[in-house]
Amino acid sequence: MRRFLKHIACICICIAIASSAAVGQTITSQPATFEDYMPLLQDKGFDAYVFDISGLSDHKVQLAFTIREYEGDKLVKDNVLPWTHEYSNMLLLTDIPEEYRQSWIEDGMDDPERGILHLAKKITIGLMPADADSLKRFSVSVENMGSFLNQLELKPLTVKETGKVFYAYNTRPFKLDKAPAEGYVPLVLLGSIWWDEQVNVFRFCGENEIDPDLSVEKSMVHFIPHYYVFGVDIQPVD
Repeated sequence: MRRFLKHIACICICIAIASSAAVGQTITSQPATFEDYMPLLQDKGFDAYVFDISGLSDHKVQLAFTIREYEGDKLVKDNVLPWTHEYSNMLLLTDIPEEYRQSWIEDGMDDPERGILHLAKKITIGLMPADADSLKRFSVSVENMGSFLNQLELKPLTVKETGKVFYAYNTRPFKLDKAPAEGYVPLVLLGSIWWDEQVNVFRFCGENEIDPDLSVEKSMVHFIPHYYVFGVDIQPVD
């Protein structure tokens, strides 16, 4: 009888341990998502900014992209690109020669009722490392319409104590809550970090979104020694 009771007690203890382990299992494995990779990509110099332009889809506009260069508070170049890259936000059936329209229709239309073959609803600006530390590669794409790639020259920084030369740039998006439906709109700032004499450290601190008015007092742009502004000029098409 005593041996039987010990056996029963042992079974009860095992069941209790198993139940406790099951209840305490609060950590489980799951697949990594793209968001999980974002900090790793950003640490290696990759960044992507996406802008919704579906609010422009009620009419046809031309999107002209430029990159302005600044040194301190001074604009040194209106556009560092070899030329201004232009894309429309929509391709209409009437834009195609009549003899070729049927084949385009058969391939599918984004908005048949309005005669729109392709409609762009977003702009994507991507930044990535280049072959040299003194360069930064980038891409600009308009959904369904086209894209272009190029690279920008970066300015060196020097560590006073050692004389070591290095390059370090970061990005900030611009505030778009009052972005116009027509005219120039700045989208992304790519700027160098700077040396802060007060705390003896290189930094890139300030607002999370840059005010389009770069002359705003207390803005971090007044501390950035060199930066580029990716922007787009929006013009209606008659």
